[in-house]
Amino acid sequence: MLSQLGISISRHKEYTSIYIIILISSLLITLLLQLLTKCLNGAIRTKTFIRNIPEPIEFVISATVSLETLLTGKALVPKAKKEPFVNVKVEIKYMIINLVKMKILTNDPSRTTYAKVRIISDGEFNLPEDLIFTKSYYMASYTKNNEIELEEPITLLQGYDDQVSFTLETTDEYSQYFSIVVTEANNILIQVDSPISLVSMIQRKIFLVIKAQREYTAGAFVTVIVQLPEEVNLKFENPNYLGSIVDNVLLLSKLVLSQGYEGHTVSIDIQNEYASFFSHNIQNENEIELKMNPLSSTVIEENNVLNLQVIASTTRSSATSIVTLEIVKDDNVTPVFGETMYLGSYNPVDGLELKEITLAQGYDETVEVLLYGG
Repeated sequence: MLSQLGISISRHKEYTSIYIIILISSLLITLLLQLLTKCLNGAIRTKTFIRNIPEPIEFVISATVSLETLLTGKALVPKAKKEPFVNVKVEIKYMIINLVKMKILTNDPSRTTYAKVRIISDGEFNLPEDLIFTKSYYMASYTKNNEIELEEPITLLQGYDDQVSFTLETTDEYSQYFSIVVTEANNILIQVDSPISLVSMIQRKIFLVIKAQREYTAGAFVTVIVQLPEEVNLKFENPNYLGSIVDNVLLLSKLVLSQGYEGHTVSIDIQNEYASFFSHNIQNENEIELKMNPLSSTVIEENNVLNLQVIASTTRSSATSIVTLEIVKDDNVTPVFGETMYLGSYNPVDGLELKEITLAQGYDETVEVLLYGG
């Protein structure tokens, strides 16, 4: 390299001084940058440069405790080293900030100034204990009376005092249903503000998170697993009920619910073209008595049978039963089937099996039989 440099200098004497200056400057700048970016005083001395200005300013922080520096843009922000809190008395500490203005362009001596920052501990302050729940999770049950029963009390094992606050961390889906109540004896209860929806019941389990907070602590979280009740669907004792209307009077036994009604409010809906003539009355929680106002002569003349769809429902489930009412007329002309309902079965081998359908009265050559359904 020296030989090459010598040849270059001999051939281009007019540029010799320029090449030498560039070479030496490059080496010096590289060495200076390496030295200036290193820590000069172990873990307790840090240098940071503010760039993009004509004359860099060097910040040096020296301290008797370990510190880190965080440079954001052009602002230098000292930040305490992240270490676990220890509840001990801390002696007086201090740090020194050394500000050096580098006169690189003018080649003048650097200017330096110092500032001492004292860190004084509060000898009367006691760091509170970290918050710890007694268990990592708790089990609970949602009752049919819309209450939450905890298997064990929710308490803090460590760190509880009158400055601890608790919040229920739930999604918007459940926030409207629950809240928490804290007793004086470090006991947390979950209160049901409104019954949860049928959609939520299908999930079988829901998870609630309780957060404990106190100043100067990291806080604590615990999960409450709420087991939802296994829902028993509403059901009629019979899917079909038979009755009759004689002399414009309803003759029908009571409709009976066999399950799913306990502890719930049951509502009844009657659906039919002539449903306005009918009403209902619920007795003994599961017995439904249908009542009828006198039918108009037009309804009686135009119909031989009325099929009512009776729907019973709660906030959790619903059930349907069909009530077939034969309108018995005081003549021998009106066609009347021998039975109000015929039940049959079908299979690919034997085909349709159905009892013979007959007319008990009113049959002659003018009777037309039509088939409805699909």
